[in-house]
Amino acid sequence: MARWGWAALRVAGSAALVAVLVVVAPQQLPSGASTASASTLISSGLATPEALAFDASGDLFIANYGDNELSVYPRVSGTLFGVPVTAGTLTTIVSGSATSGIFGLAFDAAGNLYWSSYGGNDVYVLPAASGTIFGHAVTKDTPYQLVTGLSTPTRVRFDSAGNLYIANYGNSSVSVLPVATGTLFGESVTADTVSTLVSGAPLNGPYGLGFDSAGNLYIANFGGNTVTVLPKASGTVFGQSVTANTMSTLVSTTLANPDGIGFDSAGNLYITNYGNSTITVDPVSTGVLFSVYVTQDTPQPLITSGLAGPAANVAFDSSGNLYVSNYSNGTLSVFWKESLTNVPVVSSGLNDPEQLAVDASGDVFVANNANNDIVVFPAVTGTLFGVSVTAGKPAIILSSSAVVAPYGLAIDPSGNLYWSNNGGQVYVLPAASGTVFGHAVTKDTPYELISTGLSVPTRLAFDSSGDLFITQGGANSLSVLPSATGTLYGQSVTADTLTTLVSSGLSNPYGLVVDASGNVYVGNRGSNTVTVL
Repeated sequence: MARWGWAALRVAGSAALVAVLVVVAPQQLPSGASTASASTLISSGLATPEALAFDASGDLFIANYGDNELSVYPRVSGTLFGVPVTAGTLTTIVSGSATSGIFGLAFDAAGNLYWSSYGGNDVYVLPAASGTIFGHAVTKDTPYQLVTGLSTPTRVRFDSAGNLYIANYGNSSVSVLPVATGTLFGESVTADTVSTLVSGAPLNGPYGLGFDSAGNLYIANFGGNTVTVLPKASGTVFGQSVTANTMSTLVSTTLANPDGIGFDSAGNLYITNYGNSTITVDPVSTGVLFSVYVTQDTPQPLITSGLAGPAANVAFDSSGNLYVSNYSNGTLSVFWKESLTNVPVVSSGLNDPEQLAVDASGDVFVANNANNDIVVFPAVTGTLFGVSVTAGKPAIILSSSAVVAPYGLAIDPSGNLYWSNNGGQVYVLPAASGTVFGHAVTKDTPYELISTGLSVPTRLAFDSSGDLFITQGGANSLSVLPSATGTLYGQSVTADTLTTLVSSGLSNPYGLVVDASGNVYVGNRGSNTVTVL
């Protein structure tokens, strides 16, 4: 079972770090007054970045308006559009006249990359393969001027049929380049020919464009501080009655120079506000988004700090993490998607909460260090470890002499709950009577599994084999309680016997997580590093 050797990952912008942060960054219980916080993914090499777009492989492309460059932040090393790239290293893909005033950015279904030129009044395409695009012969990896004669175009977007839409700030209109002759939003269009789709009020300096899953077109009006919708069919959109092919104002509050539109996989509408460096959300349902409690069909500020002139669309990766480019300071921020979507608004009942654990049913357990108890936020009504619980209502699962300043918390594959105490013990609360690590245990009755050999055990984590890993803040070490006799990370271990795996190189280890491949990550509070075993 030999796995990775030791490596220390210093906190910095790198592809390796991004992978670690997704799993290591601690989730916090949401509060009605809280807002999401940003991590800076790219802090140098950008100049007034305007737009973002992910390709199908998860590589992040950036319209670098200030440098007249198209850049990429690759997910893996290789070649993109004929340019060698290294994972986690910002690389210029195109520069020069083709990217002069680059502003909007979008991929079509074939992987071709399009951008608008704010000053050049045109749209370019960077083909993924040689062939024909909108009736034009193009060459692989060679920029091609596809559209001319626009009016300070800001953003470009594709609908699900492959039609290209362009927002024109200069004359408050939206143009379309259709893939086929026919009708779009009630207007007759001709294949491969640019035409004006909508213009005039309620449009006012349109910047952002976006489509929901139903094919409705949303437009962020930078000059009017509104978001307009052009519906495909009559009905209701975000609680508002709309008429097919007729523009109407959907959002008119909490906006300040809105310049970007984005949708997550659930259909929530996100709007970037350049004027006050915030992001507004119009939710499709009541619940928690990025640690903020939101109400269905009610536009409200979602992110109010950590941004600096957010530009263009928000972009989402496959995990639901939100990326925003900051025009004003040349950085790129990322907001990690919380996984605790069933957690109610919590502003009381916690006191120095330490580690969290989620069971297979979605119930969230919290080690309440200063209160000497373990709290659960149940996903459903029923009974947990002999305690009656109500969905969405916090309940104390355990408060006894077995819980003394608890730090670590974990649930094994069988649903047994484990915690570590400041005094050096590890307890288990069994989900069923039987044997746990060689000890006879009784259902719903705390059992002291480890009483000696630990010094301030801070975090607990299980791998897929049921081995229990324990970080020790007092000894700056990592131990394991193996489920079977054999070899772990090149070291002989005995079933049900505590073994020290690492005794040097750690510094006040508090973060601990095991990925699906069995790699163990340790966050060192003392040295601001993440160590990988």
